[in-house]
Amino acid sequence: MFAELWIKIISAFLILFIFYLEWRLIISNFSRRHFIKLVSGVVGGTVLSSGFIGCMGSDGSGASFPNGYRFYRIKNGGDAVGTNNRSLELDIFRGSVHLSDNNVITFDAADSSKRVGIVQIAVDFDSGTPKIEWENIPVMTNEYLDDGRYVGNFKAMDVNRQGSVAVDIVAKTPSGERINHQLSGIYLQTDNGSFQPVLTYGQQLADNSVYTTGQLGDIDLHEDNDIMFSSHLKYVDNENMHGYGVLYLPAASLNSSELVMTTGDFVPFSNHAMETFGLIDMHDNGHYAVSGHATALGAATNSNIDEPSSSALLVTGNVATSETLLLGAASDIGGGELTAPCFYGPRTTSTGDVYGITWDETEDHMSLSLGADKIIASGDTTPLGNQALYLSTGTVSHDDSLFYSLSAIDDEGHAVQELLHYNGAQHSVLLATGDTLSDGGAPVETIYFGGTTLQADSQDRIVFYCTFADGTRSLVVGIPA
Repeated sequence: MFAELWIKIISAFLILFIFYLEWRLIISNFSRRHFIKLVSGVVGGTVLSSGFIGCMGSDGSGASFPNGYRFYRIKNGGDAVGTNNRSLELDIFRGSVHLSDNNVITFDAADSSKRVGIVQIAVDFDSGTPKIEWENIPVMTNEYLDDGRYVGNFKAMDVNRQGSVAVDIVAKTPSGERINHQLSGIYLQTDNGSFQPVLTYGQQLADNSVYTTGQLGDIDLHEDNDIMFSSHLKYVDNENMHGYGVLYLPAASLNSSELVMTTGDFVPFSNHAMETFGLIDMHDNGHYAVSGHATALGAATNSNIDEPSSSALLVTGNVATSETLLLGAASDIGGGELTAPCFYGPRTTSTGDVYGITWDETEDHMSLSLGADKIIASGDTTPLGNQALYLSTGTVSHDDSLFYSLSAIDDEGHAVQELLHYNGAQHSVLLATGDTLSDGGAPVETIYFGGTTLQADSQDRIVFYCTFADGTRSLVVGIPA
């Protein structure tokens, strides 16, 4: 009896040791030359010691990872997407990808001729292996929209849990035609229909006090088609007065539009005023977070004097009130709970708390926080025992937990990545460099996750891009078992 037990123990140990050797062999194929790829994948795609659950990969049979997730390719680079009458060959995944609660994946991609389209794929997640039910390209460059504008390019885009899509479309004039198009506007698609204009150049907002110049920034689309966006503005009563602003459109309505903040607004508890606005995130009950820059009050603006320097900050608020709070700021502003020279990609929870990244370029240091509390930072030990380098803000789940990714260096000096879930206490590893997906194929090389706000649906299914050791690239979904 004892001998049989001992043999079983030795056999189990040998199996685990073989798995370990195979894993180290996979990892050793990824040298420092992949480092830039890994960083770009973590810090938006466009970039601890604590309890965790490990991840060793799958044998290709469709079995779950130890943490209960299964991963499958949905579309590969080089695949055609769309219908026979309207298709696009996927040459470049441009980085924006979303998963709504109606099981539709929305992303932007380009073919080898650089023609760009917004792609939608409906996925059946109930079968053993995810299956595509339908796929569509609702809009592409170099074609007319329903309102007569001709599509030149797409900029910021966002999707809500109901499956609506808001996008900044840049219009252009087709060769040989005489059409007066003015820069860009916000278009909205609902119920898988065509894109309709919400806002175009020159339309007045906020009780007809300002109008857009067609130079738009970030866009956030929340439930009930509430839209928050940043834009360059001019004032109706004084066209010589202009600046930047953050605006809110309840139910995508211009008539109900509100000017949330604008250039010149005071930064709370400081001697600075708002100057420009960056990335935006809005969540339940009107909570929002906005990154931006501010300048010191009274700073010289004379053209003969150097332009005043601007300082980074991160502010929060709620559309139901006029109060703005300073969450983080550069050291010369002060007053914020976080101090850093740069803030990136805020993600707002349903209670108004904010996940965010601080970045110090001189120190080459990143830190991911929830409010003022640090979650993980450069130099920390990751759940897989590596040294963290760069982090993504990630996607807030329905329960306010966070899916995010990081790049790291292992103990042999190789660049690796980890895709993680943070539940407020533990970091669970979902996927890592060197793992094999549940549908087999080459090991994972790079994970592009965290560049958009809705990469997880209400059932914690996730979507992202991967490159693999054999040079292939795919759109991938992860499904809790």
